[in-house]
Amino acid sequence: MAVDSGRVSFADIFLGYGRMIILDHGQRIHSIYSRLGDMKVKVGDVVGKRNVIALAGDTLHFEFRVGGKSVDPLQYLMPR
Repeated sequence: MAVDSGRVSFADIFLGYGRMIILDHGQRIHSIYSRLGDMKVKVGDVVGKRNVIALAGDTLHFEFRVGGKSVDPLQYLMPR
């Protein structure tokens, strides 16, 4: 599921990561989901928080980036 609302900026196979989806949440904040099974979205789709964007594969990789740098997602995902 999408961790927050955003627009799909990438949804395809990425070498070394398998099927990958990148959501653009604005303000240079992106969430990255890879090693996915069936993808349920395509580039340009707008998704809401907790919308299903893909089915998990055998493993799942999640990253959160701010300004292009990987950050600890807990500081953005925990309720304030």
